[in-house]
Amino acid sequence: MKPLPWRRRLGFTLIELLVVIAIIAILIALLVPAVQKVREAAARTQCQNNIKQLALGCHNYLGTHKSFPPGMPSCQSNLNNAWQNSGNQAFGGECFGPSWTVSLLAFIEQTAVFAQAVSLPWGSQGDGQDVTEANPPDNWEHSQNGSIGAFIPGNVWYCPSAERIASQYNDWSLESLSKANYVANFGSDDFMSFQTTAKAGAFGVATIPQTPPQARWGYGKGVKIRAITDGTSNTMLLSEILGTSSEQDGRGVWIWPGMGGNSFTAKFPPNSLGTDVIGGCPGSFSGPANMKCVQNRANGKVWASPRSRHSGGVNVAMADGSVRVVVDSIPLATWQAIATISGQENLNLTD
Repeated sequence: MKPLPWRRRLGFTLIELLVVIAIIAILIALLVPAVQKVREAAARTQCQNNIKQLALGCHNYLGTHKSFPPGMPSCQSNLNNAWQNSGNQAFGGECFGPSWTVSLLAFIEQTAVFAQAVSLPWGSQGDGQDVTEANPPDNWEHSQNGSIGAFIPGNVWYCPSAERIASQYNDWSLESLSKANYVANFGSDDFMSFQTTAKAGAFGVATIPQTPPQARWGYGKGVKIRAITDGTSNTMLLSEILGTSSEQDGRGVWIWPGMGGNSFTAKFPPNSLGTDVIGGCPGSFSGPANMKCVQNRANGKVWASPRSRHSGGVNVAMADGSVRVVVDSIPLATWQAIATISGQENLNLTD
């Protein structure tokens, strides 16, 4: 009998296919975290570049106007009421000017938007209300009037690691304000820290005259270099913030100097589980555990912690223009020390 001819096997057995699938699954499981780490590293670097650009813009402003931008210009006669910042009409003819973010536009290659902002009627128009009222022509923030508050000029205001918040802030006589991710240091305690020398930050409320309108910008009225006696390398300038999708949550509103809007204090460490006390907080908050807030519109005892999507810390720009990562575990005393301009603390900070 002749032997049967050898027949080449076509295809794979089930066991071989399962082995190949298992190997591919293992490779994917190993690769995905690595890709995510690379992606986050790139996003974190871009975020650092953004905050660096904003810090350099502050120094360019400093070179022109001999001070950092004022956090919030105000022609109120009583600074104890300065917490009642742009958007509320409770103080009659008292008025406000544009916050630090708008003042910075001309120094970060956003001159067209700055030119638009300069042409707007900032402050009280003689009717006891500021330009945040909902009636044109005084309304600078409403999206139907081509407002600068309704859109954010350029990507420099966004951290790529953070979620883009599509919803806008609509509350407290403010309308259609967009949210971003960078905030200015208002000191080591609450919003009123700017009034106490040992607690004051690199930004605060600048007292300005009510007229002429150009005075509302507060040129040269911000913190001056000579006032930073702790040293610019030991003093925070800017950090990061996260917003939520709630239209009543003011955190991250790029144009608004309300606490948590474009300002923060160091009352609690970065990414704190502590509760933010702010003027713009939803009546019932159901967000993440590290984003809790309560609302206070009765006085200036308000504060908000910097927060980010980076693992373990937040990016911080110092007053000398350098950028570093501050870890969540930083001792509270050290964190509050670098939030002050003249606390005379002895610090040994490393990245």
